[in-house]
Amino acid sequence: MSTIPLYSARDLTFVAESSDSRVEILRGISFAIAPGELVVLAGPSGSGKSTLLSLLGLLARPTGGELLFNGKSVHAIPDRFCARMRRFAIGYIFQDFQLVDVLSVEENIEYFLYRQGLSERERAARLETSLRAVGLWHLRRNRPAALSGGQRQRVAIARALA
Repeated sequence: MSTIPLYSARDLTFVAESSDSRVEILRGISFAIAPGELVVLAGPSGSGKSTLLSLLGLLARPTGGELLFNGKSVHAIPDRFCARMRRFAIGYIFQDFQLVDVLSVEENIEYFLYRQGLSERERAARLETSLRAVGLWHLRRNRPAALSGGQRQRVAIARALA
């Protein structure tokens, strides 16, 4: 029985270009990641880890090679479907957390669940489960400014889990 990899890449490249420069950030990357597989990206600053995660999160497109998500070429997926996949199939945690300062912890998480069209009951269940999983249920009514950096990171993790 063959399982389609969640992600697979062959000779993946990414080049950042501006009017006066061209920087090859990724070159010749190949891999496969099975559903449920735990993968760690490690490397020095500037080695392309965040760029690769942006490609895997469908936030950017590779400039060369092939990247498949659930067996489908990322190049063939229209932008609107990439946004939908990010909303429903990919939990992405941004380096700067992307929390809305005027919303409480629970509102930051629930907003994205609401946009998925989930019922109020389902939103409440996912909210509580995810915040308890990261140990922040007791801070659910706080705003991001009242949290430490580590706590804000855990809110972003809870949002991705939810």
